Amino acid sequence: MNLRFRWLLSFLILISFILSAEIFFINIRVKKALQKELATRLKTQVRLFSHSIETNLGITGSLTMASQSSLKKKYLNPQIQILVANLQGKIVFNSKIRKKPVGSISKTALESLESINGKTWSSRNSLYAARTISQFNEPVGIIEGKIKKSNLSPLLSIFRTTSLWVAAAAFLAAVILSIVASAALVKPIRELEVVTQKISKGEWDQRVSFKRKDELGQLGKAVHDMAEKLRVQFQELQKEKITLETLFSSMIDGLIVLNKNQKVNFLNPAAENMLRIKSSEAAGKSLESIWPLKEVLNLTTDSLNQRKILSREISLPYNVLKIYVISLPLLEEVSGMVIFRDITEIRQLEEARNSFLGQVSHELRTPLTIIKGYAITLQDDPILEKENGIKKILSSIEAESNRLTEMVEELLEFSKFSSGQTQLTFSPVSLSDLTTETIESFQNHAQRYQILINYQCHGEIPEIMGDSSRLKQVILNLLDNAVKYSPPGSKIQVDLTYLKNEIIMTFSDNGYGIPKEDLPNILQPFFQGKKNKKQKGWGLGLPIVKKIVESHSGRIEINSHENRGTTVTIFLPTRGLLPYSEKLN
Repeated sequence: MNLRFRWLLSFLILISFILSAEIFFINIRVKKALQKELATRLKTQVRLFSHSIETNLGITGSLTMASQSSLKKKYLNPQIQILVANLQGKIVFNSKIRKKPVGSISKTALESLESINGKTWSSRNSLYAARTISQFNEPVGIIEGKIKKSNLSPLLSIFRTTSLWVAAAAFLAAVILSIVASAALVKPIRELEVVTQKISKGEWDQRVSFKRKDELGQLGKAVHDMAEKLRVQFQELQKEKITLETLFSSMIDGLIVLNKNQKVNFLNPAAENMLRIKSSEAAGKSLESIWPLKEVLNLTTDSLNQRKILSREISLPYNVLKIYVISLPLLEEVSGMVIFRDITEIRQLEEARNSFLGQVSHELRTPLTIIKGYAITLQDDPILEKENGIKKILSSIEAESNRLTEMVEELLEFSKFSSGQTQLTFSPVSLSDLTTETIESFQNHAQRYQILINYQCHGEIPEIMGDSSRLKQVILNLLDNAVKYSPPGSKIQVDLTYLKNEIIMTFSDNGYGIPKEDLPNILQPFFQGKKNKKQKGWGLGLPIVKKIVESHSGRIEINSHENRGTTVTIFLPTRGLLPYSEKLN
């Protein structure tokens, strides 16, 4: 059922209802008006007949004779029945009966004796009027007039017929008018429908032909504006699509886009080459069907369920991949993306670097030990004891040999950590006791630089599974850094707290601080900030600390403000700690 037919049907139903209601109520009002007019005529006839009887009564002296004499005057409407009764209510005259009448007048008529102007009433089928007959201002009888309502039927029938013809003519006119009006109304709506359908198919230049100043005209203008905005937005989306396609195509990393049902939606060229399948062939398939690798599937499932970015490094027989899974819960058509990068060459270079660092460290340890031994031996030679200048040189050689030995040891240790050769021995460790012992042993070194170390343990600290020697190395390294980069007379604050299944170690100083531009790279191996060029070393202290902390399933955070100090925070979990060998695997 189209709009025009529904509109036309509704309009005709409404018109029919209005005409029917109007005819019904007019018929009632006309009927009442005719009955009122008939009652008035009846009352007038009764009053005239009453006067005639009163006049004849003086001549005849009898109600019956006077009534009969009045009936002969021919002015009484034949449709009206007249009854005349005496004061006792007995009928003495009936205009419809020639013989002697019998019976009594109605009680309602008797009540007219109390009314000067008489009385009118009605029943279901008739109208009545009554009046007192007087002689010498004294009542002598009662007159009652009656007329049937059926006398109005011819008039009402004529009126109903006329009303029906008028209503039929009005209905026909309404039908013609509604057809014309609906055609005028529906035509622009149909045009709007056709135009909007074409616009929805991408024909942005479509416009309506009519120009009106009413609501339809405003609607047409709105459609024009909408089409123009859609055209602009579509062009922008096309540009963005081309940009994204170019970006995805030029990516060296493989990209898999998953739809809302976690099926493959798109592969970029890099992913096609790595997985050896075309994007069109992979579309609609599950990730397992194109890449049945358990580690990738588990990582993807965890990321999509947890709604966060997860990453993992996977070693395959011939290469090493870095996998990133990005959950996109806010998008309707895309559930997530899998990005993977072949880092085989990077890992090979790292292994080569670590191997080189290890070999260099081993090769340097022997000559440094020899140089240091000769320097100590020469210092103890009695012949050279008197030569102060030579003794100072030998002392410098020994000191530099010690420094170089420490640097080589540090380099070798970092190489072992990076290559996974470091073996950790896990056992229950009380960090509160370990921190106290380490600080006490370090106090003398700090006092040389006029630096005070203040330590506070907040509450009871549970034991953790860890390597006590490595954890002690972390504490010593952070204390040593705080002393190196703090002016004399400053203070170092160490706090130990247990909160939410984590032990939190905080090392705060009010030293020189770290420049803002150096802070993001401060944990990178071999990085030395601009202000640390004068400090001797490889820049491996904090990276080694990070390796040790991560081997205990912990994390490290550094906050610093230049010339205001640095705060290093270590978080170590008390539960769920994996053995270091398993973490490396």
